[in-house]
Amino acid sequence: DGLICVKENVVLNGDFVIDREDNSVSRADGEYKSVFEQAGLVVEHELKQTCWPTDLFPVKMYALRPKGAESAAAPAGPA
Repeated sequence: DGLICVKENVVLNGDFVIDREDNSVSRADGEYKSVFEQAGLVVEHELKQTCWPTDLFPVKMYALRPKGAESAAAPAGPA
């Protein structure tokens, strides 16, 4: 009953970007969400990194849970 947390560089407008210098790929926010859905995961929470240099790709963090699992935002209490 836990969460999977992912932290990645994200392209907010447009498609993926390939950096030939370091051989990295920055994907669009929608691409990540599509992959999460295909993997049977739901985005429980997402957050954009604050205080980040404007000359770098933004960084987003995603908290994911399996589809059908109880939401982490709704803690179980006495019945």
